[in-house]
Amino acid sequence: MRIIEIIEASFVKLSPKEQVIATYILQNSTKLKNINIQELARLTNASTSTITRFCQKIGCENFVEFKFLLYTSEEPQPVEAQNTIFKTVSSYYDLVLRRTVDLLDEQQIENLIVMIQSAKHIMVYGVGSSGLTAKEISMRFSRMGMKAQSETDSHQMIIGSAITDAEDLVIGISNSGETKEVVNALNNAAKNGAKTIAITGTRESRLHKVADETLIVHNSRFVNNEQFVNSQFPIYFLLDIITLLLLENTQYKQNMKLTTEEIIKNSRF
Repeated sequence: MRIIEIIEASFVKLSPKEQVIATYILQNSTKLKNINIQELARLTNASTSTITRFCQKIGCENFVEFKFLLYTSEEPQPVEAQNTIFKTVSSYYDLVLRRTVDLLDEQQIENLIVMIQSAKHIMVYGVGSSGLTAKEISMRFSRMGMKAQSETDSHQMIIGSAITDAEDLVIGISNSGETKEVVNALNNAAKNGAKTIAITGTRESRLHKVADETLIVHNSRFVNNEQFVNSQFPIYFLLDIITLLLLENTQYKQNMKLTTEEIIKNSRF
């Protein structure tokens, strides 16, 4: 695992001040080549001892070792001073996509496909922008002929998860992995014997800990927290992979074709 991935994986275990340091490093890793520990302390409003503790928490003996590991795993970063907004946004998406590919495990996704196909009923939970993604997931599954629904209301999540059973599959989406409503819903479902899947950008989060399987995507806050606002992009990338794998099933493919034709036939243009 590269040092960048180690920082992301350790993020929730860091203190608030160490998280500020981690976020700065993840967003500006290419700018640290000639920086010393005193300068990083100034930029993050931290003490040099806090930076040293941060380095030790991610497995480095000191700041020098951390910088060495950072630059032996260097990757291209978005260049904010590019000529056009188009190129800037394109570079952000490229970085998030590459980091997500590095995080995803193909065998784990195959296991997820089996869980989806085996479920009698699928529920997908999310809040805010993750709620919109939950709706997209349930819609795609429904068009393939599965019994799937999404919930974005916290009370409905409580009700729905309380009546799950061992034949159900519950998918929870939270970029931070700490969305209380989603965590509680998956916890309720797990107690009832339902299979649970977490999709999150944060390892070792509460959502990660309650789920049977966790798919980790890159958290876009680590690219540029002020400018890059599409937190759902890496989850949609994962969803496209899942969709194409499911459509290898002849019945799902036929159902998708039929529902698409029906939508077109009944649409007014």
